[in-house]
Amino acid sequence: MNNIVVTNLRIPESDLSLVRTVARDLGLSANEYINKAINRAVVTDHLADPGKKRRSIYDALMELSKIKYKKSFKDELSDDDKAIYDT
Repeated sequence: MNNIVVTNLRIPESDLSLVRTVARDLGLSANEYINKAINRAVVTDHLADPGKKRRSIYDALMELSKIKYKKSFKDELSDDDKAIYDT
């Protein structure tokens, strides 16, 4: 298992708002959503044909938003996320 590192991410406020909205609609925390998008983008870029145009992280986030999730993100929140989401 990978060590979890806490870091800062600098993105436009409007993008963060969109990420939070889409993540909530998918039943995920914003953190889970961003991690899934990054993992998908990295795997896609790593496995992509070198001549193929690479997608941006933003495009990967939008693609991830189309996936349907059944589990509520509130079921598996970490203690830190529970403090953030006041559950």
